[in-house]
Amino acid sequence: MSKSGNLKHDVMELLRDPARGSDVDKLRLFLVAYLCNENLAPSEVEEMERALPPSVAHSPAITFLKRTRAFNANAPVRSRPSAASLATASGSSAAGLGFSFVQRVRCSQHSSAGVCEC
Repeated sequence: MSKSGNLKHDVMELLRDPARGSDVDKLRLFLVAYLCNENLAPSEVEEMERALPPSVAHSPAITFLKRTRAFNANAPVRSRPSAASLATASGSSAAGLGFSFVQRVRCSQHSSAGVCEC
């Protein structure tokens, strides 16, 4: 990847290189780039999609992320907390959020409130 910081250029270069990664790797790269950059123009997203190998170009994951982003774009800004703010609020790292959630779901059998300290 170049040091220029041009995400789209770097991603396009990797997507087009047949010697780099499998088709699924390229899909993963596209999905991560899409998730990490909310400022990509629709034309840039379409261009990156066209660079995907045909076997993954119409993945349900792409459709899901596009629908989720469109839904979130219409949601009030105050109701969309960032992952960092969630981690700070819970007093844990982003990796710890999953454990906390699983623990609360598992312990909901013991408490009518749905949160258990066991």
